Amino acid sequence: MSRLRFLLVPFFLGLLLFFMNTAEAVSDTVEGLAFHPFTMDANNGTCVDWEEPNGPTRNCDPVDLIFPSQSVTEVGDRLQALGWSTSGIGSTQWLHFDDETLQTQEAQLYLNESSTLRYHIRLWAAPGSTLTTIGAIHHESGFLVHTIDMSWEDAEAFVAGQLCGAGLSCRSSELLSWQNDIQSQDPDGNADEWRGWANDGRVSIISTPPADFDWGSFDAQGGSGFGVYEADDVTVLPTGALAQLIWAGPDGAINQPQADGQPGGDDQLLDTSSVANGPPLTPDQQDKGYIPLKVYSFEDGAAQSGGVVTIRAWNAGTVVSATVHGDSITGTLTIGGVLNAPRWHVTSAPTAITLSGLTARPGSSPQLPVVTLAILLGISVVLVVAWRRSCAAKGLARRRVNEVRAGVLVKVVK
Repeated sequence: MSRLRFLLVPFFLGLLLFFMNTAEAVSDTVEGLAFHPFTMDANNGTCVDWEEPNGPTRNCDPVDLIFPSQSVTEVGDRLQALGWSTSGIGSTQWLHFDDETLQTQEAQLYLNESSTLRYHIRLWAAPGSTLTTIGAIHHESGFLVHTIDMSWEDAEAFVAGQLCGAGLSCRSSELLSWQNDIQSQDPDGNADEWRGWANDGRVSIISTPPADFDWGSFDAQGGSGFGVYEADDVTVLPTGALAQLIWAGPDGAINQPQADGQPGGDDQLLDTSSVANGPPLTPDQQDKGYIPLKVYSFEDGAAQSGGVVTIRAWNAGTVVSATVHGDSITGTLTIGGVLNAPRWHVTSAPTAITLSGLTARPGSSPQLPVVTLAILLGISVVLVVAWRRSCAAKGLARRRVNEVRAGVLVKVVK
């Protein structure tokens, strides 16, 4: 036993020391994306020593750019349109996202100011289904061997200024806690510098502007070719009647709504509006069942972009209050697009009766369609007939049992 203890004690001590010295993969999170705050290159002696779970490496450039809802190709194309080039020599660097898997950059671009001065950016695509690109930029001098010669902040501001001046929107993130903590431990820097150059520990979030799409059913001249009508196609829907912008979903087919009024199939509700018949519409525009044009904003590259859409109108202000609905013509959701649907009327009744549809509201009482009442009455009659037949059968069986018992008793008496 003493020999076993002698062997186990060093083993457990070694195991404890191993776990104490095991590095943890750290990440900052911006726009829902987790990533290591610096690019990494174990072979670059000018970078700062760092320990990753899979071994020692070095932290190099601070991650300082994020491009939400944009692919590496899209970002690269925008940069090349501004004079950047993919022709150049740059080392390979790595980055990990929310796990420990290291990924090399997907693209490097250069903006040469001279044969020895240039801006240099590396780009990574977020893993999985997240359409986001992150980048790290710096300015350097040299021909074959390059040296950082400008603050990280000035280089970041330069490319942000280029892209935001080209129609994109820019804003700064919150402080990256891990980038700031690691930077404060840099032997050659401080809380405000990394590798001797200023870095504020934030990233520039460079986004595409929201795409606008106008939808409704409206004629500024007050014509009767637009608006939504009751099933008789004569009476306009009341003011406040609900209108919904429905996306057909990935399958591109508009489905009938569910029993509770929610979009059916893979359809999705994008926006809501309502019918207007009075002011602020002009007198010529009033009482036409118009749905004034409304702007729906979405991100370029969003799932619904380029999809099939329709306007679904209900004959009341809420789905619960409505008894019928009707869909307009379809359109395509595009940047700067319009679906100004021509006149249509509601025709489709709810596909099923729900408990909410039977609940009385103030000033009203629940009503059921005549067909539904007839069906319920028929079911009731069938159940009553079945019950009476069942009772009659049970009575007959009981009489027969009594007769048999009486016969046996007579025989016993005799």
